Amino acid sequence: MSNEAFHTWVPHKKANLKTKALHTVRVELHRAIQIVGATGRSYSPPSIEDAYGSLHWHGDSGIMMSQVVGTDQRIYAGLSFSKFVLGIYHEDGSEINSLHLNGYRFAEAEAWFRKVLNNAGLDGNVLSLDLPYEIPEYGTQSDQEFRFKHKKVFSEFSKLYENAALVLGHYQRNNSKNATEMKCWPHHFDLAIQLIYDVDGEPDQKNYIGLGFSPGDDTYKRPYYYINLWPYPDIKEQDLPSFQGGSWNTKGWFGAALDIKSIKKTNETVRQTQLVKDFYDITLKAIFKLINKET
Repeated sequence: MSNEAFHTWVPHKKANLKTKALHTVRVELHRAIQIVGATGRSYSPPSIEDAYGSLHWHGDSGIMMSQVVGTDQRIYAGLSFSKFVLGIYHEDGSEINSLHLNGYRFAEAEAWFRKVLNNAGLDGNVLSLDLPYEIPEYGTQSDQEFRFKHKKVFSEFSKLYENAALVLGHYQRNNSKNATEMKCWPHHFDLAIQLIYDVDGEPDQKNYIGLGFSPGDDTYKRPYYYINLWPYPDIKEQDLPSFQGGSWNTKGWFGAALDIKSIKKTNETVRQTQLVKDFYDITLKAIFKLINKET
């Protein structure tokens, strides 16, 4: 992959990537995104692995959007990361209504959202926030106000997901026969694709290579890029190639992670993109070798 694939990369600035502020903003976005994910899930048939609850990044508008729902009027929900605005939109992208979340409690935002759904032709009472997964307690606390604090970090999160979509989109296109659709999962809030390959000599078995971006979690406090492989291979970390800025993981899951801390050491686009490029070039080549696939 040449650096030309990253020509629209927006460089990350050191000042906007402080760990405490990143965590604060991640919590706010993760809380709000549950309403967006609930839209596709509530107005669609039951699905395997919460497929209708999954989200898509719309780079032109900087909005994380739900699945499109409705019959007579097709609509979707979306959350602007940089503006911290929750909205409902027509399928063509035109806005129906929106709410700047700052100062609103979760229950108030939910009530507003149901009302707008009613006005858009859907039954707002159908919206369900009974999540099919567990998230931290902050997720749907009804009495806690949303806060639009650290505004530059909200914008930085928009950059993080936009850049991640750029990177993952490249690998998706280059492996189009084996790649899944790019989705964001509201459970862990990660944006990801999978590359799926047959296991040699076992046509009913598959190897799953996950490439993704996480805004941070209990294991890695800061945002990070990752790659993983399932089923787990029988290999020791010392037998894997090294790369700058990250490390392999062989406990609990197999793969590698590249911490945003390594990327933020420079403000230069070329150096940032080179680090991400090397991370995926090296780790993907190693994983392809493990499953006997050509790169």
